[in-house]
Amino acid sequence: MCIFAANKMCATLEKNLNLVYYYRNYRSKMCAGIDFTSGDTGILSKKVFKFNKTLLCVLILAATLLLAGCGGAKSTRAKADETVHTTLFDFTCGQAEVIDSYKSISIPDGDKLVQFQISVTNTSEDTYPIYKDDFQLQWGDGDDDFCVGCEPEDDVMLPDVTNLAPGESVSGLIVAKIPTDASTLTVAYQENYEDGSNANAYFVDLSL
Repeated sequence: MCIFAANKMCATLEKNLNLVYYYRNYRSKMCAGIDFTSGDTGILSKKVFKFNKTLLCVLILAATLLLAGCGGAKSTRAKADETVHTTLFDFTCGQAEVIDSYKSISIPDGDKLVQFQISVTNTSEDTYPIYKDDFQLQWGDGDDDFCVGCEPEDDVMLPDVTNLAPGESVSGLIVAKIPTDASTLTVAYQENYEDGSNANAYFVDLSL
């Protein structure tokens, strides 16, 4: 879309520059008393003018792509209870809370158990699977400062995977083990291009 717009801009610019070229040559010849039908090339070289015109179009195209950020990945941040709009679906995370226990989930020494509600709605026109582990939990900048939710213990927790048709939603609890001294919690969702490279990223800051 951005490239098409830039090309259209260049085409319009080229048309206008052609008019400027012929008008400027005509004025130059008339002022110099040159016979307009004599075949004289005039003061302004059309070859040089065409080169400058092409260069200008290239520069405008590059600037348009740079300013528009065509194809660039974006990072979006949100807070608890705010709806996040991704390419294929919307999701909302509720406030996180520390809990003493949940079903048979064991809590290692040095960890605490947290839970939050998440709701996901398919806003695309196709059916897609929603994976619980696509929503990563982060609490710091270290290489190991992340985890995914625990395996579902009941129907209240978000399933490992859910196939959502267009317009369908799924919701449930995500329960996770994080360090006792963790004071922040962020839910991260990363989109990927077909070649596996990172696309848009979405972060939801939850309070503890």
